[in-house]
Amino acid sequence: MSLYPAITGVLFLLPVSLGVLSRLWIPVLPEGAAVDETLPLLLSRACPGILEALVLTAGLAALMSTLDSQLLTLSSMVVRDLWEPISGREAPWWAGKLVVVILAACGLLLSFDPPATFLDLARQAFTGLAVLFPVFIGAIYWRRATPAGAIAGVLVGLAVTFLQHSGLLSLPWTLAVVPAVLSSSMVFVVVSIATSHGSGGSMPLARWSGSTMPPAWGLLFLVLLLIGNDFPLWNLPDTLVLGMPWWVWSCLALCLLTSILFARFGR
Repeated sequence: MSLYPAITGVLFLLPVSLGVLSRLWIPVLPEGAAVDETLPLLLSRACPGILEALVLTAGLAALMSTLDSQLLTLSSMVVRDLWEPISGREAPWWAGKLVVVILAACGLLLSFDPPATFLDLARQAFTGLAVLFPVFIGAIYWRRATPAGAIAGVLVGLAVTFLQHSGLLSLPWTLAVVPAVLSSSMVFVVVSIATSHGSGGSMPLARWSGSTMPPAWGLLFLVLLLIGNDFPLWNLPDTLVLGMPWWVWSCLALCLLTSILFARFGR
């Protein structure tokens, strides 16, 4: 856990560097090309054909390994969390396989006419995943967390994400993930308090028997989250430090600081 932030910072630096190199090598994309095609274009100009094929095959393999894991996980969620509780009996052996086929077919249909580029889809996906963060933390550390609060928080957070994506809600002064997470957190807390009884809810999510998180640590991680958004620094010029924009070093420093804090918190 302690090393994960630092490793993530390095890993994310690599694709960002590829994007910068592509922009320098290919300032203007060919007509009809999207940003998703930047890597193949860069490889075709800078590498021999065999290396280009190997790199693209490796990328496809990584994508497929993630996709099949997601299909199996979603299939289990549909069968175990929806099908069996609603039907009241164990699902037949073919149920999970059928759900995998249906989900894969939906993905195939979307690929024929994708609603956005990979960049836009990834941005929305990460925002949607971040909505789960308050529920996850609350389920571990907060004894008054309830299923009703968790469900309400996730639904409201996803609704805010959808409204921002569709243009019905515009908050230009911040990233989309910030209002989504804040709204999810507030609804989760309010509904959990309203549906809990005493020190624990009627169906508490919390199973951990340890003590709660010390307030000082919670405040410290909240400050770290706010610093990570660096609102006052958005309009500063991209001054180079050792050949890289200053914000690259800032992000790496925050990742390292998070690793150090995780290590101390774990003890």
